[in-house]
Amino acid sequence: MSARLVALLGLAATLLAGCSSLLTSNPNQIGDAYRVEPQIEWSRQWGYKLQIWTVDGALLEQLRLYASIEEGDTLLPVTRTQAGSWQGEHWPEYRQGMRAHDVMELVAATLQQSGSVEVAAKRLRPAEFGGRPGFRFELRFESENGLDYEGLALGMITEDERLHLILYMGAQPYYFGAYETIVERILDSVILL
Repeated sequence: MSARLVALLGLAATLLAGCSSLLTSNPNQIGDAYRVEPQIEWSRQWGYKLQIWTVDGALLEQLRLYASIEEGDTLLPVTRTQAGSWQGEHWPEYRQGMRAHDVMELVAATLQQSGSVEVAAKRLRPAEFGGRPGFRFELRFESENGLDYEGLALGMITEDERLHLILYMGAQPYYFGAYETIVERILDSVILL
């Protein structure tokens, strides 16, 4: 993974560790939006709108669970102010009025700006998110060092224009596939609150 993405993940770990007091009494609840059944034991870092789960380490595989992303929020695990000032760059932001294809482009643009190369988002299709209409798509990208990654995303946009998104990414050829079936069960377990 690129040095910039590694630095962002390190910053995210620090920030999210400081946000642990925001965790609800149910550690499987993501913000005030939804909950999931984790299926296995994960190492977790969390804030109110984002939890990052991993088994082997965030550079090998990670599950990002976003809740209630709203106007102006980025998909980076940092605050708006920090994202806006990170090395003077402007990071892609979620905007009201976005639809599924826009969210797919937002995820791809965020990965690309984070230092990933050859980012391809594809196979956008309807899917259920907690029993409600949502969308799903797949990702492929590689780090600046040439390590291949695969990913998948499941999301929905609420009536009040907030985004709920679950993003799973893992290094190929092993780590993505090692937890893909477990992640699929997690996606099936979503219960909206």
